Amino acid sequence: MERRVAKRFAIQRDATVDGSHALVANVSQSGAYVLLDQHRCVGDRVELCFRTESLAGPLDWECLGTVRRVSIRGGLGVEVQALTVSDPYLLLND
Repeated sequence: MERRVAKRFAIQRDATVDGSHALVANVSQSGAYVLLDQHRCVGDRVELCFRTESLAGPLDWECLGTVRRVSIRGGLGVEVQALTVSDPYLLLND
């Protein structure tokens, strides 16, 4: 089951962007900031996947969005169109 959520995370953890390794931080319903070794351009559509740990167990997240900013150091500012979680009921236990 998947559901959109409006919870903000300030995290630094391993993730993937379109299958490539990345580091993700500050993900919310509206935006994400990602560090990635591969080049991306403004307007590119991306799929960001990452895992967080809750008190009840791990949660797998998927974020679909569009690149809005690209920094010199490989940082991507992503505008989020959808943020889903594998088990939204685990969020209630945190």
